[in-house]
Amino acid sequence: MASPEIYLNGQLAGKWDYGYNSFYIDITDFVDYDNENLLAIHADTRKHDSRWYPGAGIYRKIQMIGVNPIHVDIWGTYITTPIIKPHYADVRVATTINNFSRVGAEIRVKQIILSIDKNRLVEKEITGNIAGD
Repeated sequence: MASPEIYLNGQLAGKWDYGYNSFYIDITDFVDYDNENLLAIHADTRKHDSRWYPGAGIYRKIQMIGVNPIHVDIWGTYITTPIIKPHYADVRVATTINNFSRVGAEIRVKQIILSIDKNRLVEKEITGNIAGD
């Protein structure tokens, strides 16, 4: 639950103080591309110990996400609905795109809003150029 530390190949890649909240750590710089890698997660609750605390351990999903150099940022799509009426909604979508490559590229971002029965309500596509790292 508390103070998870993420190690890759014995090196501390990152840590977080509160295990119940979502977080991510970029481990790219710790990957050994020529050999097998060992990922370890250590949870330590000693700093948060009390008689009311029910236990210790990992209580949330852990996943490794592999991405291309050009990708949508983690938690990179932000949706708001400032106006909602019975037959109308103003929906605003903002998406952050990362480019960790050295060269720029032309990108295309497509957002589709589906109804409950999977019919397309709105589809919007934009294209543009993104600079390299």
